[in-house]
Amino acid sequence: MEHFVEKKSEDIYHILNTSSNLLGLCFFIVMYLKTANIAKSTMIDELVGFDAIVFGFCCIFSFLSMRSLSKARKERYELIADFLFFFGILSLVTIIIAGWFSFF
Repeated sequence: MEHFVEKKSEDIYHILNTSSNLLGLCFFIVMYLKTANIAKSTMIDELVGFDAIVFGFCCIFSFLSMRSLSKARKERYELIADFLFFFGILSLVTIIIAGWFSFF
């Protein structure tokens, strides 16, 4: 019994779009923390900066999968982009929850 839905090749466009938006969100969070002088008292800006790197690599691999001519290489890049996207979302949610409890 298969637990996952078969992935369409159009899904990689959604990963590129969403990961680039989340990359911008990470940059916004880091810049806000730096300008509000909150970055000196917490580690949140470093963690969100690391998450921005993850989303940046996700953008790169999803773009490479769209431009790849080899089917095997395309599938490999899609798989890497999927895992990076999942890890980025998971870490961003974890950082937000940890940041929420550190402020209150």
